[in-house]
Amino acid sequence: MTRAGTYRSARFLGLAAGLLISATAACGSPSAGGLTPTASGARSGSPSPTPSSAPSPSSACAGQPAGKYAIPTYGIAFDCPAGFDHETFARPPDATFLYAGRVWDPNHVGGSGYPEGQVEIAVSVFDASDLHQWLAKHVGAPQSASPGHYWDSTSHVEDAVVAGRPAVNFDYVLSGPEAPPMTHATAIDIGSGHVLWLDGWSYTDTYRPTIYGVLASMIQSVTLSS
Repeated sequence: MTRAGTYRSARFLGLAAGLLISATAACGSPSAGGLTPTASGARSGSPSPTPSSAPSPSSACAGQPAGKYAIPTYGIAFDCPAGFDHETFARPPDATFLYAGRVWDPNHVGGSGYPEGQVEIAVSVFDASDLHQWLAKHVGAPQSASPGHYWDSTSHVEDAVVAGRPAVNFDYVLSGPEAPPMTHATAIDIGSGHVLWLDGWSYTDTYRPTIYGVLASMIQSVTLSS
């Protein structure tokens, strides 16, 4: 995404640029300009985006209770990868996100301050009749800054089941100056009118299998509670 605060592809990476520079100095990890990360699962008062000016350092997954990345507001938990850092953004990169966070390996951060690859986590409203319709509803024109434009195109869409809930695996493209060529994702209908989706990407062919493996392990470990 090339809009103001990028979290993925170009969306979360815009965040990553500024934050990465300041966070790298503090703890060797990336972050995002204009978004303030807090500890994983932390709440900023409401699930709505909350503007903030000063980024706070990210945290190591090793410090998470039982090694779990938890989003209590939505009853979500999954493994926080060993050796990775994590952060939650108080101000998500898209106004329609209810939650946004990410994990990455601080040993795979380039000289520019960008991670070589990462896994991104988001919760948004399930504003469609099924997940296929939801995917289609959030396709937008390349470079569009419209809220709710999550991807330019999707492909390889396959139905799945995660934690006993309907899910879809898919690839997507989201254009932007820092965007990777392709992102792999899984979206899960977690009930109560919400969708949890995790995606993974890498700038390099050599690291892509690693980050896709981390993504798969995280998805396999998802648990949901009411």
